[in-house]
Amino acid sequence: MRVRLIVNPTATGVRGPVLDAVVAQLERVCELEVAETERAGHGLELAREMDSGAVVGMGGDGTANEVANGVQPGVIVGVLDSGLDYTHADFRTAANTSISPLAQAVEWQIRGPRRP
Repeated sequence: MRVRLIVNPTATGVRGPVLDAVVAQLERVCELEVAETERAGHGLELAREMDSGAVVGMGGDGTANEVANGVQPGVIVGVLDSGLDYTHADFRTAANTSISPLAQAVEWQIRGPRRP
C-alpha cells in the first residue's frame, strides 16, 4: 500500500530518532513517501493530492486537522500525535487519552503494553 507520511518538522517530537524510527517501521510494511509541511495549510494540500492508499499526519493538533480535512474519500487516514508536551493537546482530549499516541507506541516498543 502506498502511504504518504505528512510531517510537520516544527512540531514537538518530530525530529531525529523519533522520526527515524517511525519511518523505518512504516517502510517495513508499505510503500512510504515522506512529505514535510512548509507552511500553514500545506498539510491539507499534501493530503488532498492522494487519491488512493493512506495518509498519515505526524505533528500536533494543526497537522491532524489539516490531514483530516484534506483527505479524499476512500483514502485511509491516520494521525501520529507527536506532541510530547501536555499543552494544547486537543487531539488527545478528543481521543480521551493523557499520553500522546506516538509516545505510547514508542513506550510499547521499549517496555511492552501497560497491563492493568
